[in-house]
Amino acid sequence: MDKVRIVFNNGQEWQVEKGARLSEVIKTAGFQMDFPCGGQGKCGQCKITIGLLNGIDREQVLACTYKVEKDTWVELPEGLDNLGTRILSSGSKPAFALNPGFSKHYIEGNVQGNRSFWDGLEEQVRGLGYRIPRDLTILQHFAETGSKAKGLTLVCAGDEVIDVEPGDTTGALYGLAVDIGTTTVVGYLMDLNTGEELAVSADLNAQRVFGADVISRINAVYQDKDNLTQLQMKVIGTINGLLEKVIQQSEVPAENIYAVTLAGNTCMHHLALSLNPKNLGRSPFLPVIQHPVEVYAHKLGLNVNPRARVWVFPVIAGFVGGDTVAAVLASGLHRKKGVNLLIDIGTNGELVVNAHGRMAACSAAAGPALEGAQITFGMRAETGAISKVQLLPEIRLEIIGQEHAKGICGSGLVDLLGELIKAKLINRRGRFVAPEDYNGPQFLKERLVKGDKGYYFVLRKAEENGGREIYFSQEDVSQLQLAKGALRAAVELLVEKVGVDGLEVEEVLLAGAFGNFLNIDQALVIGLLPEWAKGKVRSIGNAAGEGAKMALLSADKRREASEINRMVEFLELAGTADFQGAFAQGMLFTKAV
Repeated sequence: MDKVRIVFNNGQEWQVEKGARLSEVIKTAGFQMDFPCGGQGKCGQCKITIGLLNGIDREQVLACTYKVEKDTWVELPEGLDNLGTRILSSGSKPAFALNPGFSKHYIEGNVQGNRSFWDGLEEQVRGLGYRIPRDLTILQHFAETGSKAKGLTLVCAGDEVIDVEPGDTTGALYGLAVDIGTTTVVGYLMDLNTGEELAVSADLNAQRVFGADVISRINAVYQDKDNLTQLQMKVIGTINGLLEKVIQQSEVPAENIYAVTLAGNTCMHHLALSLNPKNLGRSPFLPVIQHPVEVYAHKLGLNVNPRARVWVFPVIAGFVGGDTVAAVLASGLHRKKGVNLLIDIGTNGELVVNAHGRMAACSAAAGPALEGAQITFGMRAETGAISKVQLLPEIRLEIIGQEHAKGICGSGLVDLLGELIKAKLINRRGRFVAPEDYNGPQFLKERLVKGDKGYYFVLRKAEENGGREIYFSQEDVSQLQLAKGALRAAVELLVEKVGVDGLEVEEVLLAGAFGNFLNIDQALVIGLLPEWAKGKVRSIGNAAGEGAKMALLSADKRREASEINRMVEFLELAGTADFQGAFAQGMLFTKAV
């Protein structure tokens, strides 16, 4: 097949098959560009400037739909590596007993037996009450250094020896807890001897090149089974990247990391294990397995001790996965009296209620709009993002890390919607008020502009912002209405289905980065949360990450996580008549006039 040349403005040059999609070329070249709509040409966020290699004309195209037919020059967007992203890595830290289930034992002297070195080692191991498998990796390590050493350290998982090391290494016993989010992945390096957190690192999930949400990634596997391998490699590559960073921060050798816990929603769980997620995309949305999975690290390609044990959180059902189990574990929701609600507002929102001991969960396909995707100037909470908005009595914006804005992140979008409602610029149905009908301040009225697809509000004028205008369109309002309608409907129906009134809810726990940075008052103004939640909301940070750490540091907590999985009833609400009605009502801005 004919080849064409692609030259990027950073100097990279690639030869690709004629007709290749530009998005695939960008992925192959290793650039972390986002395709929030999964490459369907709908969101417009992969717009990129190109030109013929020997020409002077330039045009903007969508990378996900554009096919390269001739030698082409490609201008990479500024900041494509997505540096400076604000990702929440911390959460509340509950107290519990340290009991990781991993230990080290030092054997002094030579272990030589009568017929082989191994016989001597087996005899000593049995004497200590442990068992050692005749595993090739252990044999190779033992043959290399163990048989010559004057002393050996046994690395044990429960009563099984998983490795042998020369000398006394009992002080070096480490593990990694990982929260695999659809958008972000966070890794925590922990000392299993002390329970101390040694280092933490977070990065964007490299799977996002296949789409911003779980449905896009499931569809990618539908379209091409080879994408399952690619998706698994992307997330494992992200985790290995985090490992490099925490190892550099702590100077802990990778071979001394013997335990890993993974918590993620059901789709992330399946993709990390290279389990085909196709059944998650169709009713009744059944996972391949609901129970915890334990596997050796080398089977997944993790760059830790090859015989390290990886414990993957159980999933509840549907898209309510191990990250929700981890969040329940960390928050102690399953132990609370009365009526309490846990909400993780993310790309795939998950909710769990405990009503007098009855626990139920559901998911809310809020989509990525609340995190800035599919919004004209939406972006993640990174450098240049507007994170806070005030319109009255004057316009005040808070921008992450710099003076000029590049876009608006999730918390800024909720603020902006709330301010537009309070300023009476948006009506109950989410439509902008026409300038001629607006009776508010002139400085706001002049920012209402008629466009091809309705009105839009100019949040930052070009002359105020280094030549870049930032606006919020009618379509943007609609995207956020869909997201908040889905979440609001799920909250109200979940509480109703367990037989309680919203007024009985004593506490609403908000987990995740979005919940931590969210202005609760504005969330109530736009109707993201019901009015009965006022005064009851508490942000608990990255509860899934805390739960992953707890499971890493305690075998008892791993058992408790399995119990939580059995305790929680799953309710499939989407598609029911009740949900459709609540969803339609939830899309309204009831505090608008």
